[in-house]
Amino acid sequence: MFLPLIKVLKLLESENLLIQSSQGYLKRVSFVLGLVIGDNLELNRILGLLESFFIYFFCRVYKMHKNNT
Repeated sequence: MFLPLIKVLKLLESENLLIQSSQGYLKRVSFVLGLVIGDNLELNRILGLLESFFIYFFCRVYKMHKNNT
């Protein structure tokens, strides 16, 4: 689902855009994605991680075994 968006973001990161201002100046503009925000399940889905809470390490942030949580 996110593959087209990822391709566009990678293209914008690798290829600079030249934008002409109303005064005639050319400006080079670069793009970089800095942050992806979402809940635990959605971020796991977007990042291609497991989407189940029945695994041993269910959170990519805390990295704690489920028996210790």
